[in-house]
Amino acid sequence: MLSGEVGSATSMKLVINMLFGTTLAGLAETLALGEKVGLKQEQILEILSLLPISSRLIVAKGDGLFTAVLHSWDML
Repeated sequence: MLSGEVGSATSMKLVINMLFGTTLAGLAETLALGEKVGLKQEQILEILSLLPISSRLIVAKGDGLFTAVLHSWDML
């Protein structure tokens, strides 16, 4: 566990948020590139979930992004 001076937990939260943000930005860019080269987002997410670099964050947020895209298309 992290212990130390006052504010160290806040600093750690900042570091974690940076990792989350860059992971989600990378996921969005990956899905956009895949779509531009003719791949379906559902297929991309399925394959990404099988890779050793996958994480629960990528799987959960990827499914959420895919669902949001489908929902936005339904509203057109």
